[in-house]
Amino acid sequence: MTNRVLLVNPPFHAFFEYNRWWYAFSCAQLAGCLREKGMEAFVYDGDKYFKKDPLTKQRREMVKRQSWYEDGIKNNDHYIWRHFRKTLEEVRPDVVGVTMWSSFLQSGVKILEICKEFDPAIKTCVGGYHVSAMPGYFRNNPLVDAVFAGPADNSLPDWIAGGCREKFIRTDPRGIDIKKIPAPSRESLLYPEFFTPTDMGMVMTSRGCPSDCAFCSNKLLTGLKYQFRTTDQVRLELEHIIEKYHVPYLNISDANFLADRKNALQMAELFKTFAVPWGSEGLINSITEELVLKLIDCGCTNLSFGIESGSQARLDKLKKRIRLEQIEAAAGILNKCRMKWKTFFIVGFPDDTPEEMELTRRFALKINPSYISLNSFTPLPGTDIYNEWFSSCGDSFDLGGYNQLNPKADFIKSMDTRAYREKFNSILDDFERHNESVNSVNDFKGVR
Repeated sequence: MTNRVLLVNPPFHAFFEYNRWWYAFSCAQLAGCLREKGMEAFVYDGDKYFKKDPLTKQRREMVKRQSWYEDGIKNNDHYIWRHFRKTLEEVRPDVVGVTMWSSFLQSGVKILEICKEFDPAIKTCVGGYHVSAMPGYFRNNPLVDAVFAGPADNSLPDWIAGGCREKFIRTDPRGIDIKKIPAPSRESLLYPEFFTPTDMGMVMTSRGCPSDCAFCSNKLLTGLKYQFRTTDQVRLELEHIIEKYHVPYLNISDANFLADRKNALQMAELFKTFAVPWGSEGLINSITEELVLKLIDCGCTNLSFGIESGSQARLDKLKKRIRLEQIEAAAGILNKCRMKWKTFFIVGFPDDTPEEMELTRRFALKINPSYISLNSFTPLPGTDIYNEWFSSCGDSFDLGGYNQLNPKADFIKSMDTRAYREKFNSILDDFERHNESVNSVNDFKGVR
């Protein structure tokens, strides 16, 4: 039976020499499902095995290096591609599965090309957010033997066990019960010497999010189903990773940890028993002083929030369902309680204007978070904004040229690309100065 499987998270940040924290969660999750079925599973995390430049902690440096990705894709002899070919020699997989993100699309296709060049008999399959949104892009691609739309926790092991016959497999996300899904297999990560104890501390206690924001693709793999793992499941995983990897910090990577207050507090009490600091992301309209003090008591050291804009009109368009006054009130609570908190803001929407971007600049600085992250809007297939502005473009719109740190946004109606880049960099400079002034650059890990 074909059962030696290599799961690939394509390289992206590695081309910029950026130290992307944690590990390839979705691939490790699938590896856990495959191992439970008795199959050999290996995870190639393409962002972890290469040179890291401390300069890339500054987001402005990442903006400067955007051409490095395009150049790396075109260079067939790039050291990243040589490393992957060497891995194929060592692992000799029967099946290679590639998770596809819109921003990483070009490197994902390159991985498929290298696999088929190495051994045309390898069965290749693709899945993830981009595939679930645009499965037709891959269905007739000769590099791809199977397309998985929707979560592949159960369908991938079944496909392999059945002899890799089907060409297209669609799974309804609402049919998945995460209580029946094993923990991610960190043991499947190749080249473990490149992962720190902190990297291994990424844990997910829930899947999905009850919100339906217009720019977010989360629902493609969750179907807006918000569900929780049991306390016992999470406890067993924490016991395992603390004993085996000595993790010093837990990154609770749920899409919206605070959405269900009862479950969040139950998990927080569990984390407290391990006496390991932790942080999570959630909606800022969940914040009350009572909640923040309780989280601090349970060992929470930092929180992150996607605020996105300082314009109420924009928040309404994004379906954030929150008022600027609520955000200001929550900011006051977080600062009063001395909780470290990170905010994410986005500019560059198709109908954005210089005036609206200025509102975001001023509002972000006004609420005084511990760290401000500025992102350039990236069109994600399957989202409301994509369907409204980009779906009619068809194949003429190259999604692979956009990511959150590339101020390209040549689709903005109110300004040209040069003017947008100047505005983006100006706001970014202000945010970077703010971050440096509060001495919090190293308090938050990773980029969104």
